[in-house]
Formats: sequence, C-alpha cells, structure tokens
Amino acid sequence: MGIGLAIVSWCVKGTILATVFAVLFGMLTAICVPSGRARRTRLILWSCVYPFALLAWFLVVFVFQAHVNESMLYRDAGIGRTWQTPLPNGYAVLLLDEKHDGTVFNPNTHFANTSNNEIHPDGPDAVSGVRVIQIAGNKILGGAGPIGQYSSPASINRIDHYFLLDTNAHTRANFDNYNELANAAHANGVEPHLEPLYRVYNRYRFTWFDYGAVALFLAPVLGVGLLLAHRVRRLRQSAAPPVKTRELRYAS
Repeated sequence: MGIGLAIVSWCVKGTILATVFAVLFGMLTAICVPSGRARRTRLILWSCVYPFALLAWFLVVFVFQAHVNESMLYRDAGIGRTWQTPLPNGYAVLLLDEKHDGTVFNPNTHFANTSNNEIHPDGPDAVSGVRVIQIAGNKILGGAGPIGQYSSPASINRIDHYFLLDTNAHTRANFDNYNELANAAHANGVEPHLEPLYRVYNRYRFTWFDYGAVALFLAPVLGVGLLLAHRVRRLRQSAAPPVKTRELRYAS
C-alpha cells in the first residue's frame, strides 16, 4: 500500500475512532458533572472535540517527521512498503515490499541523481537479495539469495552466496559458502554473527528525532487531557448554584 492510500486509510479509521471516543468522553463528562454547574455544556463540547483535535495533531506531527526523515535523514516515513535507513559506515539498507530481503549499498554512488537510479546487483559497493547481515566497523558481512522468490519458507531463507563489503575501499568479495566467509572475516579480525536484515534495519532506523517526534505529539495531548480532567473535577466538586424560588403570597 502506498503512503497516500495508507494516510487515507488512517484518516478514515481515525475519524471513526475519534467519533466513538467523542461520544464516550461527552457522556462521561455529562455524567461526572452534575446538571446546573456553570460552563458544563461548554466542557462537554470540548470533551467531544478533544479526540478530533488529537487526530489532527497526530497527522500534523506524522507529516512533519515523515518529511524530515525522508528528505534529511534518509529514513522511511514509517508507513508504506518501503523501509530504508543509513548504516554507521556510510552505507544504507533498502527493503521494498518484503521484509525478508533487501539491498545494502553506498548512497553516494546510487540514487544520487536521476541518471543513476538503479542498483546493480553485482556492483562493487552494493548487494541485492540480502537475507542476513552483520555490521563490523568498516566491514559488512552478509548472505544473499534470489530476488523476489517468496513462495515458501525455504525460498525466503535461501542463501546462494555470501559477501564481504569494505566500506572504506568500496570493494566487494564474494564467497560460495559460509566457511569461506568466516575465514575471510577472521582474517580481518571479525567474528561472524549474521542476523536477519530487517532486524539490523530496526536497530539503526530509529533515532533521537523519532523519539522527539513522539514527545512532540504526546506533550500537548497529555497537557490538554489533564486540563480537561482538572476542569471536570473542579466543576464536579463545586457547589451547585442556589435554586431561585418564587415567593408565594397568600391573600389573607
């Protein structure tokens, strides 16, 4: 599902959920605040508006973080079928549609301009079909298999060859089996410990900016929510206004 369709789906589902919570919050406020309290009706209306304001604020923060992540940090927007993140050695990981395999490549030589928008699977600084990977300083170890074959668990986990990338020299060495990779890794002072590519992606995808975006969303949400709860408590505990009675006079 594309980002546009995913956002539309979120808006529809979010509106339905906000409507349910608006009715619930309005009913709870009406029950908690007895009739006759000053500004009771206004508080009920604000309680109903609060879930929709929360939804709108969520969309604003999400679009903001998506723009910063994609345009400045080379990370995915957090929605859709594309997952990408930089690695600490200047290379990057890209997964499209499936989480079982992806591409490890050098962003400086791929996707840098419109005339070079493809990754050559046999390039010296890129590998496609990567299933497992290990980041060890300026070395990237991994195993790769066929691209786009997911008909069975065996094809999903299939590894046809192994590789070792040197991110400083931008060279790539291929190996037919794991033992050859292990010997080359030991020669470079690295103990092989390969992990699924998506697990490594998750390790580097989230940064302080993402946690800051979560805080940016939660701060006003919690603040306004606590303010509404405080107003409900105050009106609930306040004294009811005196009931005006008409003085009856009886003729003698």
